[in-house]
Amino acid sequence: MPGREWLARDRRSAVPDRRGHHRDRSSSAHDLSDEERTILALLADGLTFGQVASRAGLSERTVRRRIENAGRVLGTRTTIEAVAVAVRCSLV
Repeated sequence: MPGREWLARDRRSAVPDRRGHHRDRSSSAHDLSDEERTILALLADGLTFGQVASRAGLSERTVRRRIENAGRVLGTRTTIEAVAVAVRCSLV
């Protein structure tokens, strides 16, 4: 039946997504490293990966890896989604 919820909202966070990650973003957000938070904040300010790498003194590849890690922690799939969740949850 379209639109019907099969699992109560309060129980959804206990179910892992298709990659095995849990979607409870509020409890896992504290697992972000300071470096990941800084990178997310710089991206939220509109900087490119190259600009973030330059400011943070990292390679662009390392910046991308940190975003991938942050995405796993936050349960997101894309950089934009990770930045949006970080901003929405006041992590940056």
